[in-house]
Formats: sequence, structure tokens, C-alpha cells
Amino acid sequence: MKLFSNIILRIVFLILLMMGSSVLFAQEEMEDEDSMAMETADCKPASLESPYDKYQSDTLEIKQIQIWYSFGQEEYKHKQFVRALPYYWKVLVNDKTGTYKVTYSKIATCYMELGKEQPENSKAYFDSTMLVVYRGLELYPDNSTLHYRAGSLQRSRGSFECAIPHYEALVAENPKEESYMYILADLLFKVEDERCIEVQQKLIDLAPDNLDYRNTMVNMVTFFGGDPLDVLRKAFESDTTNIANAVKYGREALVTGNYAAALRAFKAVVAQDPQHIEAMDQMAKSYEGLNRNSEAISTFKRILDIDPNNIDVLCSLARAYIDQNSFSTARSYALKARSINSGDGQPYLVLGEVYTRAAEHCSNKRPGDKGYTYDDKLVFEKAAEMYRQAEKDPNFASTANNRRQSLAPFFRTKEDKFMIKRETITDDCYSWIQ
Repeated sequence: MKLFSNIILRIVFLILLMMGSSVLFAQEEMEDEDSMAMETADCKPASLESPYDKYQSDTLEIKQIQIWYSFGQEEYKHKQFVRALPYYWKVLVNDKTGTYKVTYSKIATCYMELGKEQPENSKAYFDSTMLVVYRGLELYPDNSTLHYRAGSLQRSRGSFECAIPHYEALVAENPKEESYMYILADLLFKVEDERCIEVQQKLIDLAPDNLDYRNTMVNMVTFFGGDPLDVLRKAFESDTTNIANAVKYGREALVTGNYAAALRAFKAVVAQDPQHIEAMDQMAKSYEGLNRNSEAISTFKRILDIDPNNIDVLCSLARAYIDQNSFSTARSYALKARSINSGDGQPYLVLGEVYTRAAEHCSNKRPGDKGYTYDDKLVFEKAAEMYRQAEKDPNFASTANNRRQSLAPFFRTKEDKFMIKRETITDDCYSWIQ
């Protein structure tokens, strides 16, 4: 029997060679390439007919189909895809019971593999793969394997709208398969279909701890004009112990001025991780936004208990004291920050703020509108010098330069210097500077 099978295989192969390689394709070669194009209306080949249809017979016995399938399997197993195709096609066109519906997928694999082996014929093999897959879906519209094949093919050619129905079918059949749902949401988003939000939410429900899924949801909601904060709030409230979700929600709330919401989120983080410096820093900034400066200062100091050389926090603490008009204390924190790294521009920037705000404060304390005094101008000049030092740091150069330039009208004039001839500050309002 084995000898007989081998003889048959050789005879078939010789016949194939005599017939020419065109028989390998599911579609005939046509002079007009447009006639082989995909129908854009329904995303499938214009025709599902194949040259192999001529092998269809109504008088074949099931035994013959079994033999062809067996021969095809033997060739397929050894990756002899050219030899496997005629057997599989004969099975396909003659199987009326669906017993061998797996043949559609086998033929598709043959064409795909041949396309890799023969790049010069890749388009013809691709078209043949599309034909056999959609031909299979005509008979078996609920076949998940064929939907997967069709969806993948359409995605590979950039036909996202054509791929969507196939991934919808896959998701309907496999509602807990993340990979199918992920692709479907992405496809819908690519074609600007707002249903992507609904699918993305189902994906989040499957994997609530996946931060990437939630970030994508925020992008989708934002794109369609929704409120991303609401998405982040739902994620946070679904599990207030999830630090990643709480931080994401808190950051967005703080940026958008929802200070109470931000405070709640960052408090939840600190409850889980009492040494979470970013959360404490954002908590303090939330307190500032709510005009609860004393609580902001206390929170900044808690951070310094953990990280006493944190320049950012030292500068934030200095600014908090500036807002309370506690300029001496503010300056002490800024000077400490400067002592940690004299090359960092931020402490100099804050020192400039200390002197600028102090000059405005002292001027406003005086009765009447007498303008800036000689001492006020000296303090403005000290502020300008701090800004000049901050300009040496590229990270703060632009801001510092702008602030320094804005103070120029408040410096001493030549007349001031000629009339008073004093470089020291004598006003009691600035006693902390001396």
C-alpha cells in the first residue's frame, strides 16, 4: 500500500508540473489586475471561484475524499505545501458534510507559507489565501479559525474596517480572551469609531490591574471629547488600595485643579505606603490648592524627615512660607537647598522669589501710595542677582531671565545712587536680610 501511495504521489506531481505553476493559485491569472481587487463594499474577493472547482463531482464516494485528505496531510506534515494543495482542494470542493472543514485553514496555511518562500509571488498567494478564507466563511460563518485568519489578513493589508467584523465575531465567541478584545478596541479607535470605549471598558474589566489598558481608555475618552478624569476616578474607586491607579487619578485631578479629589487619591496612596514621597509631595500641593497652607507645610516637613536633602521639597517648603509672608523662614529653606547643590538653579530662583515678594509686601504695608523706596529697590536688586545666578542652570535659565528683566524698572536710578550713596538696607521691614 505504501509503494502504491508513493507511485500515485509521483504521478500527481508530474501532472502538476505539466499543467504549470498557475494551478497552485486559487485564482486565475487575469490581464486586468483591477478585476482581482477586493470589493471594498464587503471586504471580500470579487469572486470566490477557483480553477480547482473543475474537480467537483457529485458521484465521488467518501472513501476517495478520505484518501485525498490523507495524501494532503502527509505532504503538509513534511511542509511540501505545493504538493499538498491539489489534494486539499479536491477535498474542499467535494466535501458536502463539513467533515473536512479544517481543510480551509490548511489551504490558507499552504498559501501563506508559499508566499514567504516565494516573495515574488506573494501578492498572488495572498489573494488566494483571502479567497479560500472567505469561501470558507460563506459556508461556515461562525468558524472562529476562519474569522481569525480573515481578521489577521485584513489587518496586515491595513483594511481596519474590514477586519473589525471578524474580531467582533471572535470576541463574541471568546468573551474572556484579552488579545481579541485588545485588537478590536484598537481597530475601532483607528477608524474613529466611539464603540472602542465600550470595548476598552470590557477589556479593563477583564484585567483591572493593567495600567496600560486604563491609559489607553483615557486617550480614547479624551479623543472623543469626554472627561478623562471620570475614567480615572472609576478606576480609583474600583480599588482604592491600587497605588498605580490612585497616583494616575491624583495627578490628573491636581493638574485640572480638582484639589479635593487629588488629596483623596494621594491620601489613599500614603495609607498604603507611608513613605511614598511623590504622593506626599502631591498631597502638600493639593493642600496649597485648597488654601490649607499649614497642612501643606506639615506634609512637606514629613517628606524632609524621610529625605532631608530633597531640593525640590526644600524649595516647595520655602515657597509655602513665602505665601505666609514668612520670608526669613522661606529664605532659610532656600539657602539650605542651595548648600546641597550650588549648581542647581532652583534654589536661586526661589531666593529671587523671596526677595521680590518681600519688597512688594513691605511696600504695600506702608500707608498711602508712595511707590518703591530706596530700600525696596535694593531688595529688588538682590532678587535680580539671585535670578542672574539661576540663569546659569539651563533648566531655569529662561524663567530666571524673564523675571530678572521684569524687575529692571524697579532698580535704583543714577539719581538715586547719587543722592543717597548707600548700599545697605536699613528699613526695619527687612531686618531679617541684614
